[in-house]
Amino acid sequence: MRLSKEFKIGAIMIAAVAALFIGVQYLKGNDLFNRSRVFYGIYNNVSGLAEGSPVTINGLQVGQVKSIRFIDSQSGHLLVSFVVTNKDIQFSRDSKAHLQSPELMGGTNVAILFGNSIEMAQSGDTLETSAEQGLVDAVNAQIAPLRAKTESMVASIDSVMTVMEVLLREDARPNLEKSFVSIRKTLESLESTSNRLNNIMASESERLSAIFANVESITKNLEENNDELTTILGNFAQISDTLAKADIARVIAQTGTALESTSSILAKIDSGEGSLGMLINNDSLYRNLEMASNNLDALLEDIRVHPKRYVSFSLIERKEKQLKLTKREVQQLQEILNQ
Repeated sequence: MRLSKEFKIGAIMIAAVAALFIGVQYLKGNDLFNRSRVFYGIYNNVSGLAEGSPVTINGLQVGQVKSIRFIDSQSGHLLVSFVVTNKDIQFSRDSKAHLQSPELMGGTNVAILFGNSIEMAQSGDTLETSAEQGLVDAVNAQIAPLRAKTESMVASIDSVMTVMEVLLREDARPNLEKSFVSIRKTLESLESTSNRLNNIMASESERLSAIFANVESITKNLEENNDELTTILGNFAQISDTLAKADIARVIAQTGTALESTSSILAKIDSGEGSLGMLINNDSLYRNLEMASNNLDALLEDIRVHPKRYVSFSLIERKEKQLKLTKREVQQLQEILNQ
């Protein structure tokens, strides 16, 4: 079957258009015959990123930027889609699409920073984004402290120049000379003091060494007895807590009440109230008791010396005898009974 001339021309035109489209897409970095993975990232500022910019992992290019467009007209956020053509490269879903400028005068690219998740990113996922500081911002950040120091230095120089202008006036020269003289005397005094200190240090070096040795020994002892000191301080803390919890005011009040009662009792005894007060303040009862004790001693002694006067025993028969007492003994018994 012979093909018509028109069919051949149409087929050639279609093939040319297809080749042109494929070539344009290839020049843009889109390989129509390669099943690449597409990922997305949302940025506030792309900082010079363009379509076709490389996508890298650890400096190796693994893809390129496919498109950049606004999400909406109000937020100003930009949606960047990029493809990863290397199928052997896998990264986790929490990886970041980081904007960076690897060269000072170069463009911006997307660097994928690996995450820690065990779940791998799939085509169509939107990755977390980040961006490094721009060149202008970095320069401003470095220059700002220098500018502040420069301004402070200029102000200091201005102050110094003002002071020098005041000092170099003719009416201020006498005061300046006096100041120099005072400074010289001060320096001489400081030098003399320094010499004295040197002499003292030289003469007392042995004592100072001994003092430092004692201080070192004390420090060592404190360090060695650290546990014991800690225990002692803990015991003091427990005692302090116990005293704080105790009702000291109530105890003191009770003690005061007891002392008042004791004082009242002693006052009554001292005034002669009660049996104890009468016994202490009146000596007649003591004298009577002493006399009774002496009489009882005499009676017991007489019973020991003359037992037959009071009691008699017989093994054969019992004879009742009348108790005979002397006149003195009768008087003593009478006094005892009276008392």
